[in-house]
Amino acid sequence: MYGTYWVRDKNENLLIDADGYPIISTDTKPLGDPFPRYSLGITTGLTWKGITLSGLLDIRNGGVAWNGTQARLNRIGRSEGSADREGEMVVEGYHADGTPNSTPIPKLDYWQYVKGDFGATENNIQKTDWVRLREVTIAYTFAKFKRVIRSMDVSITARNLFLNTPYTGVDPESSLTGAASNYQGIDWFTMPNTKSWNFGIRFTL
Repeated sequence: MYGTYWVRDKNENLLIDADGYPIISTDTKPLGDPFPRYSLGITTGLTWKGITLSGLLDIRNGGVAWNGTQARLNRIGRSEGSADREGEMVVEGYHADGTPNSTPIPKLDYWQYVKGDFGATENNIQKTDWVRLREVTIAYTFAKFKRVIRSMDVSITARNLFLNTPYTGVDPESSLTGAASNYQGIDWFTMPNTKSWNFGIRFTL
């Protein structure tokens, strides 16, 4: 994934222009790989006295995404952090001569041109590691239910009940071009996976 970035000094401090704004690059560079280092699935299947419990735990390590939704919400003042847009502030960093920046800029500009989608792409690159309870099913088998029915299984299945991730968007698996696309890592007001509950009955004759 390529994008613009903030120019920094040799100590990785932001370089600030004379007007108090951080200096954005005129080119792009790699900002991370949207694909994970590895993915792992753990399944279970336990049966006891006719009760069966099964599930799938989905684990992903590595990968990043550009949270464009967060960037736009910052710019238009709809995110929690950007609610404070009055007054001025000083962006932490140094000028080219090595002196600390002390020039204030409007907070409105900070959220629009620094933290918003007018700023560098790197601002809203986030890790997309996750641990997700993809599916869990509990079922009960009624044996010899009727003379013409050998057994009956009643089950309840839940999907996407739990998600633990450092990503601040709605879902690290969502992508502007779809989860099956090779072009991943762009979150632009995309829809999350939905939680669902399904009830099933199966007869064995």
